[in-house]
Amino acid sequence: METGVGITGFFTGRNKGRPVMTVAARFTTPDRQVFVFAAFITLSRFESVLTAHNRGGLGSTYLVDDQAHLILPRDTSGTAGDGRMDNEAARGAAAGGHGITTYIDPKGERTLAAYSYLEQIQAGLVVELNGDIMLKPLETLLRFAVLMAAAVSALALCLSFLLAARIHRPLRLLIAAADEMAESDYSREIAIHTGDELDGLIRSFNSMRKRVQNREIGLIDDARRDSLTGLFNHAAIMSHLDRLAAEGQDICFAMIDIDRFKTINDSWGHQAGDQVLAQLSGILSSSIRAGDLVARYGGEEFAVVLRGSGEAHTGTFCERLRERIETTEFRYADAVIKVTVSIGWFCTRLGVASAPAAAVAAADAALYRAKDSGRNRVMQG
Repeated sequence: METGVGITGFFTGRNKGRPVMTVAARFTTPDRQVFVFAAFITLSRFESVLTAHNRGGLGSTYLVDDQAHLILPRDTSGTAGDGRMDNEAARGAAAGGHGITTYIDPKGERTLAAYSYLEQIQAGLVVELNGDIMLKPLETLLRFAVLMAAAVSALALCLSFLLAARIHRPLRLLIAAADEMAESDYSREIAIHTGDELDGLIRSFNSMRKRVQNREIGLIDDARRDSLTGLFNHAAIMSHLDRLAAEGQDICFAMIDIDRFKTINDSWGHQAGDQVLAQLSGILSSSIRAGDLVARYGGEEFAVVLRGSGEAHTGTFCERLRERIETTEFRYADAVIKVTVSIGWFCTRLGVASAPAAAVAAADAALYRAKDSGRNRVMQG
């Protein structure tokens, strides 16, 4: 059976001169007979619904035509002399738009308004809330807005229950996701399809959520990184050691210091020193295993945390690292810079009995013994 539905905007009836709206539906049977069903919807029914929901001081709801003239309710006390609603929401709805805005009403009160043009009835819907409503819980505002939209749309198209379910769930999910974002929880992605303008809002929200999450992750990571080398910084490696201590992990901690780094800066300049630091960072990063961590501890000092590594493995690792650095050509411009390092390391089980600070102090003491022994050496703490 073929069907077609047509809905007019409000117009003045010939009999009583009151605004009415017409809904007409065409039905074609399989044997090609055509039937037309037509119904008139009077303004008084819409007005009774809007008036009922305008009580209690919560706000007001009204319809306007494409010139922002008030259609209903028919109380024109808040309009200009020609019956036109002179506010941003009414003008926006009359122009076929939709959105949220704030303004000062004729009583001098700050008003929050949501507006949208209802294509089905060819009229603009405006919902106004006063300042007190803005301070009430979000769920109260949601119920009020859904109730207003559902009541008017239900009488216009006889789809009140479907429309309420269609709007309420996406908005409820959006509000819940926004609350979670305020607590830095970005795990909720709205994954529903409504088939109307809410789809655009949902896509924008999901895109915003991802951008905010990535920006926050980037800011957190930047705060934990050394700007020159890209390695983790001193604060990051100490935080890492604290987490391992809370888990009671076995670790080996190595301190690595560039020998006579001041001479490099004095001979070739600070840019050459920065180049050496950056190249050495690459060597350290490529030498560790997955699960280990390397950081720039400060100045020309670096630190490496080896998880679950015994003393034999750690001693071999540090010696091979020292040899690799000694045999690497560090280049700056046309110069080849000779670089050696001294390394001190210490193995322990982190926890209550062995705090991270004690492991760092032991490795640092071993490092200074390596320095005192002639540099370019590895010492165990």
